[in-house]
Amino acid sequence: MYVHIAALLTLVAATSCYFDPREALSRQEVLRWRNLTRLPQSLRPSAYQLKVFPRISDGYFNGSVLINVTCHESTSTVILHAHEVLNIHQVNISIQGQEIEITNVSRNGSDDTMTLMLDNPIQSNAELYMLFSGAITDLRKNYKIRGLFTDKGITSYVATANSPISAREIFPCFDEPSFKASFQLSVARLSNMTSLSVMPIEATKPADEEGYEWDHFFPTMPLSTFSMNFMIHQFNKKKYINVPAKQGNISVCIHYQEQIPGDSYIFIEGSILASLINYLDDYLGIEYSLPKLDIVKLPQLQLMAQGSTLGLITLSNIDANSRRPQLARELANQLLNHMVTPQWWNDFILTDMLGNFLLNYIFDKIQPEGVRYMMDRTILYEYEKYTWYHDQRRWNPYVVWTDEWFLHMLNNSLTGSTVQKGIRNLYTERINTTNTFSGREMWDAINRQARLDGTLADSPTVENIANSWLGRQAPHFPAVTVTRNYEDGSALLEQHLFHGESHNVTEEERDFMWWIPIAYITPDNMDVDSIHPVSWMGERTHNIGNLPDMQSFVIMNPIDAGMFLVNYDQHNWGLISSNLQSSECKIPKVTHKKLLQDALLLTSARELNISTTFNLTLSLCNETDLSVWEPFVISLFFIRNDFELTPIEEKLQAYLRPLLGPTLERSDPTNYIWKIIRLLLTSIGYQPYIDGLSYMNKIIPTFPLLDSDTGLLLYCPEFMKNNSDDWETYVYKLQLFIEAKNFFWKYLSKCPGHLDLIEKILNGVANEGTTWKLSTWNSISSLLTKSRTAHNMTFNFLLENVDQLVEKYRASNKESYMANLVQFVFENIKSEEQFNKGKEFLDKYQVVSETIRHYVSDPKFHKKNLFDKLQQQVPDLENWLDKNLPTFKC
Repeated sequence: MYVHIAALLTLVAATSCYFDPREALSRQEVLRWRNLTRLPQSLRPSAYQLKVFPRISDGYFNGSVLINVTCHESTSTVILHAHEVLNIHQVNISIQGQEIEITNVSRNGSDDTMTLMLDNPIQSNAELYMLFSGAITDLRKNYKIRGLFTDKGITSYVATANSPISAREIFPCFDEPSFKASFQLSVARLSNMTSLSVMPIEATKPADEEGYEWDHFFPTMPLSTFSMNFMIHQFNKKKYINVPAKQGNISVCIHYQEQIPGDSYIFIEGSILASLINYLDDYLGIEYSLPKLDIVKLPQLQLMAQGSTLGLITLSNIDANSRRPQLARELANQLLNHMVTPQWWNDFILTDMLGNFLLNYIFDKIQPEGVRYMMDRTILYEYEKYTWYHDQRRWNPYVVWTDEWFLHMLNNSLTGSTVQKGIRNLYTERINTTNTFSGREMWDAINRQARLDGTLADSPTVENIANSWLGRQAPHFPAVTVTRNYEDGSALLEQHLFHGESHNVTEEERDFMWWIPIAYITPDNMDVDSIHPVSWMGERTHNIGNLPDMQSFVIMNPIDAGMFLVNYDQHNWGLISSNLQSSECKIPKVTHKKLLQDALLLTSARELNISTTFNLTLSLCNETDLSVWEPFVISLFFIRNDFELTPIEEKLQAYLRPLLGPTLERSDPTNYIWKIIRLLLTSIGYQPYIDGLSYMNKIIPTFPLLDSDTGLLLYCPEFMKNNSDDWETYVYKLQLFIEAKNFFWKYLSKCPGHLDLIEKILNGVANEGTTWKLSTWNSISSLLTKSRTAHNMTFNFLLENVDQLVEKYRASNKESYMANLVQFVFENIKSEEQFNKGKEFLDKYQVVSETIRHYVSDPKFHKKNLFDKLQQQVPDLENWLDKNLPTFKC
């Protein structure tokens, strides 16, 4: 059943936001390396003279580096970074031309350091000279985007990916973000290739080896080692753009291969680049100070680490819809991570967060309405649940978006002006001084500005608020329960960790608390733009007063300013629902969406009755704004899967068809919400789509059948009515109709001869299944589990014939076929009795995928959570459907 969920998540991620999966990897590295031992401060680099000779065809590189170091404290020990994969051939240290004897050189692989013990201490500035060599990683053989790498499968090129701590894999260096120094880079390349780096090329000279040339680049401003990268390529096209910026024109060169078929995007408009750069300059108060910018368009995936290279951006040929935000994100990193740099790795989480936040800021300025780049909370929660079902070790990439929500909350609670001025003050100050900052300094800057602007009281501080929301390795967020006292106009607020039905809360998590902004609207004040927090809630419980009487609702967090859910007492939910359905409703659309989203997620975690949530969905009948529909249609995939094969499945579909159908007909087909609604209607049965299946009659003779239970006119295969023996041929043909087949398998249970067909197929599984094609087998597995009757028959058949099936499929080396069917059966179990019987079956039957093993053995994924949920929600939803279906009409 999770096939549909995976398709949904892919569709939403691809069409609704820009997200680069490398961010998740970068974040993992940051969290893993944030506690690395720091280098001593006695010596700091001031300049590097770096020469690198990549020998692409031979698969290795060699080079030299001369490091000028400033002595801040006398020392007889020099410690710097050199990864164990890097070969060091020579090390010399000198002061004013006088060489110092090195008594010992040692390497430490655990923290990538190299220690030089000296005969005499260094007491003044010195020079370190080293020769080195290393292997070039071929991405065709080892997908490791770090250090020096190439991909000969695409074209002849080589590039570095030094972020966050891979410069040490290419040359010995002081590989910490706060150790900034200027770089004078020289790179050897074949004469028919082009080299790119931070600065323009100052001079090109012949190399000693025939066919090679040395490109000598202008010295850089002081940079961290991760900012210093280069690329050598053989792309055959260039496009130059002169981009006007406030500090002067920027020469932009786009490097790309000859246009590949189907790729219509070649050039980037100069006006877009100018807008992006100028908006970033305005927000941060610092300028893009380089005279040039190279943009390399790689034929496949973008390979260089995001934002890792000052003055050099790589884009991909794929995903045309994301290129502008991808470019904006890369430009933001030029300023956020290179011009001014976080002091240590844990602070890079802040620049990741700020980069995504600025992405929204920029596109609010220049992008048409309807584009969203911040991940929806419904997807955040459901994606976490989905991935944990499938692989408990998997990192959730969308965690980065929960941090962006924190800045979104500050921006709305303290005002956008306050947050921008605070960040701008920090960056403009540091660009002229240390060029680095810490997380605490960023929060202090915003805090000082908030005090000046009067948008935050003395307590809490911005740092207090940040510490309560950031730094956890999982996307935890709170829920707030509002219980009103209608007699005295007060309310008791209680906060707790929001968690799903598959999550076992630890004691540590149970104690989590957040600083939460308390803002609300009432019928007398619906202007969300003027709403600001009346207080901040930092304890488990909190009281507020001066609320309206029991005839008026209260809605907390009306503009979805923070990553938290809000639940209410039943009376307040009833007031909200009645108002939403009223023709006089003035609740803003952003608030309407937020109410649906909160209610659906709270229901999923069994904190709110499902009938209360479905009362809110009645308000969607006349809603034309698809953004309001978003949380409902996304959640419907999970709701539909929960109630599939339960006694109320058809009643639920009877409600959804007239609710979703008119919306589909009147909406824009290019909108991704429209695509999700279409996918839903296809899966639950929608008459226009069923009528569209009549073309199957040309391949498989069918006859019409009016289903009295659903009122749908179905098309049943003739072979079922005629009890034909040639059912395998028809099943094979049916599986070709990909779009319609999921519902088609389900409604076959309405056709005459359905039970006979299931019996024949089960006999075929036992006697002939090993001769079937895999595509036919997969279709048969669907057919055997899509209706309640078929599922029960198949389940009992597996229990009764386990020994025979195991022996047969092992003997034919088709154990995966049987594991496939077992997985289909187990994913659709909806009763505890069946589940317990199934566990006995699995004790005997060992040919089972790891997914099923986790499904059964690990308590975190135990389906008892679902059974308990259905036991509560099935009667509640059935009563609601029985009450509303007879009169429901959109």
